[in-house]
Amino acid sequence: MGYKLLVVDDEPSNLHVLRSILKEDYELYFAKDGEKALEMTHKLHPDLILLDVIMPGINGYEVCKALKNDPVTRDTPVVFVSSLDENQSEIDGLKCGAVEFLHKPVSAPLVKSRVRNILEHNRYASLLAGFQFLSDCIGREAGEQEDKEHLVRLAGLAEILADKYGLSKTRVDDMRLALPLINMGGLLSKPEALSEAEHAMSLLAGSPKGFLQLVAAIIRQESDAGNGNSENHHTSLFADEIALYQLASRIDSALSDKQALSGDDLQLELEALSSSIKDDVSPELLNMIELCKGPIVTYYQSYNQTH
Repeated sequence: MGYKLLVVDDEPSNLHVLRSILKEDYELYFAKDGEKALEMTHKLHPDLILLDVIMPGINGYEVCKALKNDPVTRDTPVVFVSSLDENQSEIDGLKCGAVEFLHKPVSAPLVKSRVRNILEHNRYASLLAGFQFLSDCIGREAGEQEDKEHLVRLAGLAEILADKYGLSKTRVDDMRLALPLINMGGLLSKPEALSEAEHAMSLLAGSPKGFLQLVAAIIRQESDAGNGNSENHHTSLFADEIALYQLASRIDSALSDKQALSGDDLQLELEALSSSIKDDVSPELLNMIELCKGPIVTYYQSYNQTH
């Protein structure tokens, strides 16, 4: 699944213009006021927001400030698209935390170029920080980690599932980076570590934003599940990632000792797994095994040949 963009403007004609420019390259969502924009940002986790300034209700500057003051949304890049042409309006927008200010009427090549550059820069910066953080953690934990191969398989498998499930590239990248860290050093198997959120959060301090939130959410979900607690707000923000993580764990448990089997036999193992968990997972999640059967089999065969 490609990048998700949220376009916010109270004028339908402006939404139409941006839609015609970006629809071929991105998954687009639209809002006509600031309140709806904030609501959709929390629900959709867009990779970038194109935001008008002058709107009924709360204006674009106020929306941007609210996004930047919220730990969940502060890292989402905001691009103002406005008919205001005064230098001060652009300065005000950048002071709010926006990364770019485009003027109406927009130039299609300019919009495409700026959006692409911002998304690629953010993705590479996040990946670089994530890989560095993960590398540091692996170095600290290498002496204790007994099942490194499981971590590698789980991360690769989760990436296959998350991409087919429709998560944005940013969320797929976060998930691929997060899973090895979650399992590193047996974190999920240590009740004393799970019993205190402060311990988990101190371990994760310094990680990239989305990376940190996802790791903490899955750790907390495992802790709450073990204690019989209901889902909390923090984990609900990452419900899809948590469900895919749990499915990836089940698939790897079923296939990890059967990598030498033929492709047909691995497919039979996946079918057997589907039958055994059909009462425990949603139909949508269960269908992921069928949709990803080919890539999963190819992944395990390839992994077996190179390890």
